[in-house]
Amino acid sequence: MNSMRNSALKLATLVVLSMGCLLAGAQDNQQKLSAALGWLKKVQGGFTPEVKKDVPALESILRRYFLEPDNLRATEEDIALAFLDTMPKDSDLEARGGTLDKLKRFEALLGAKTTTTPPTPKATAKNPKPKRPKSVPVKVVVKRKIPGVHSKASFTAESRTAPGGKTIGVVQLNIAGRSKTVVEVLAGTSKLDAKKRAQVVALRMQSLNQSNRLWWTMLKVAQVKGQYVVGTGGKNFVITADSAFAREWGLMPNALASQLILKIRSSMDPEKSEQFGGRDLSAEELRIAAIDLRQQGDALYVSNPSGAEAKYKSAIANDSTYGVPYLRIADLHLAKKNLDGAKAILEEGIKVPGMSADQKASLESKLKSLG
Repeated sequence: MNSMRNSALKLATLVVLSMGCLLAGAQDNQQKLSAALGWLKKVQGGFTPEVKKDVPALESILRRYFLEPDNLRATEEDIALAFLDTMPKDSDLEARGGTLDKLKRFEALLGAKTTTTPPTPKATAKNPKPKRPKSVPVKVVVKRKIPGVHSKASFTAESRTAPGGKTIGVVQLNIAGRSKTVVEVLAGTSKLDAKKRAQVVALRMQSLNQSNRLWWTMLKVAQVKGQYVVGTGGKNFVITADSAFAREWGLMPNALASQLILKIRSSMDPEKSEQFGGRDLSAEELRIAAIDLRQQGDALYVSNPSGAEAKYKSAIANDSTYGVPYLRIADLHLAKKNLDGAKAILEEGIKVPGMSADQKASLESKLKSLG
C-alpha cells in the first residue's frame, strides 16, 4: 500500500513539475515576444516604405513564432529569425553600427533596395585624407524564396463537375509553378452560379494579394453576421466558411475556417518550419492532404474517371475519417451500374472509427437511398 502511495506521489510531483515548466516556458516566450515587438516598434520608422507596409505581417509572424510555432511555415521562420538577429545583444554603443547593418540586411531579405557605406580608411602617411567610400547595395543570400516577395501569387476561378453530377466552383492559387485549389463554392445564388461566386472570391483574394504582399501570414478567423470567415482582420475577409463548403471538407464551419488558413499558408509555402520539419503530420495536416487528393480527383473526373477513383482511394488512405471520397467512389460505381460496389464502399466508410457523426449520416443516407 505504501509503495502505491509513493508511486502516486511521485507521479503527482512529476505532473506538477511538468506543468510548472510549461508555464515558465510560456511566460518566457511571452516576454521574448514583448521584447521583439518593442524592438520592431522602435526601428520600423527607419524602414523603407515597402517594408513599413509589412509591419502588421511581421507582428503576426513574431506572435506565432513565439506562441504558435507549429503553425509557422519555413519562410515565416526565416523572416522571424532574420528580424530577431537585428536585436542588440547588449547595450554596448559600439554595437550600433552592426545593428544598423543587420537591419539593412533584414530589409534586403524582404526585397528592399538598401545600401551601406563601408568605413572610411584610416589616414596614413601615403593617404592623409582618405576619401569616403561610395555606398554599395546590400546583398543577402536568400535561403528560401518568400511568397509575396520573391514570387507572386495569382488566383483563377473555374467550374468542375464531380461524380454524381455535382457542380463545384473552385478558386485556384497559383505560385512558383504550383497550383492548388484553396476555395470551393458548392451553391449559387439567384444572381450568381457557383462559378461566378468563385470568380468573386478569386477577385477578392487577388485584390488583397496586390495590396498586401504578406497577407497570407496574417490570416485569422472571425465571425460576420453569424458566419465564420477568413481574412486579415476588420472588413478584410475574403472567404466565408459556409455549411455546404464545410460538408465538402468533412468539417463544421468553424473548423473549416481554421483549416482554410492552413490550406492557404501551405499552398503559398509548402515547407513547414524547420524546428517542426521532422514531426509526424497532425490530424489537420492529414485532412488537408486528403482534401488535396479528393480535389485532384474532382479535376480528373470528366477526362479520366479511373484516375479520379485512384485519387479518391488515396484520399481515404491518407485520412480514412474523411467521408466525401467514399461518396465520390460510390457515385463512380453507380455510373457504371455497379450497385454492389457502391454499397460496399459506403458500408466501409460507415464502419470507420473516428468519423464524425455528420459524415456518417451522409454515408448512411446515401446507402439507404440505394435500397
